[in-house]
Amino acid sequence: MDAARQDEEARILRLHARFLSLGGKFSDFSKLVEAYGEEARRYHVLSHVEFVIDTIEQFYPEAPAWVYWAAFYHDFVYDPRRHDNEERSGDEAMVAGAEHFGPSIVDVVRSIRMTAKHDLEACEGFDEALLVGDLMGLAIPRAEYEANTARIRQEYSMFSDVEWYRGRAAFIESYGSRRIFPREERFDEYENAAHANMQAELEKLRNNF
Repeated sequence: MDAARQDEEARILRLHARFLSLGGKFSDFSKLVEAYGEEARRYHVLSHVEFVIDTIEQFYPEAPAWVYWAAFYHDFVYDPRRHDNEERSGDEAMVAGAEHFGPSIVDVVRSIRMTAKHDLEACEGFDEALLVGDLMGLAIPRAEYEANTARIRQEYSMFSDVEWYRGRAAFIESYGSRRIFPREERFDEYENAAHANMQAELEKLRNNF
């Protein structure tokens, strides 16, 4: 067995254990593995889910269980051609977790749907924990950031280079003067790194078109 396959199997085991600890069922975890393993996916896969969970644990150790449930499901539905992925992912999280999480399932659905716009100003309670986890990938070292961007481009392979440029540039420019992470000192270095990564990517895009 090659190293990549071993790493993926180890990741599945870790995530499975975590999912069960939240009260999840084996059958639902199998659906998660199937969804995040869709052939067209390159970035929005289980490694991204694990990254989000790890980030939440690092910055929000007091986060309640429902936040991690939201992390598992936030990209359950992912189709670059649609505009309702977050809404549909929230629905999946609700169906699978309503019985176990009770009233807190409302928080799960709300936080997942907020990943569509990542609006920190609209956060309630621990909503920001999921948003931080989802966007922390913007602040990783430049080489890793560029590798992830290439994977996202593969997910958008049905779009032409011009369409990709316009959409990606619009995404980056939407954060031009906008705070990505909460206004706390512990996030300042990540804020700066994320903006630097995106600005460098935007300059490359402009040079190519």
